Amino acid sequence: PPSPLRAIAAGRTDAGVHARGQAVHFDLDEPVDAELLELTLNRMLPREVRLSDLEPALETCPDTGKPWHAMYWATGKRYVYRFHSGSRPLDPLRRLYVHAAPCMRGLDLSAMSEAAALFAGEHDFGALAPHAAGRPPGQGKAPGTVRRVHSVRLHGEGGGYARVQFVLKGALYKMVR
Repeated sequence: PPSPLRAIAAGRTDAGVHARGQAVHFDLDEPVDAELLELTLNRMLPREVRLSDLEPALETCPDTGKPWHAMYWATGKRYVYRFHSGSRPLDPLRRLYVHAAPCMRGLDLSAMSEAAALFAGEHDFGALAPHAAGRPPGQGKAPGTVRRVHSVRLHGEGGGYARVQFVLKGALYKMVR
């Protein structure tokens, strides 16, 4: 009998969060037709989960010679949050995917972009984690809570809608939220 497959993802998401472009790998004993496997697995998965661009990973790591691994070869993550703030009502079809924060004057996206840019770079984000490192201010960087944020960008989408995008290698638990 075939052995059960163990799928390994590049990262994890919290309940209720969407993951687009999540890299996942699993090891097979023999080669298969990737297109047929993708079609077959998509028929078996729940509607909320879809595979795309399934392909064999033939590369090996030049440093270690080990096979491709979804978690260890991940180059970065992009977190996108959409929100609505304005005097116009929230579109009911977008309500599950957009945070609504009524604000009669609207938001100053320019000032918000300027402030968000301060998060870019390497910083100790322990204060943003739910279980803060407990280090007194000015005591240096806590080794497990230092992360590099490549960029933070705000984009106005019109009609009171906007999104913020964080690009980084990895985040602390609940850091970006």
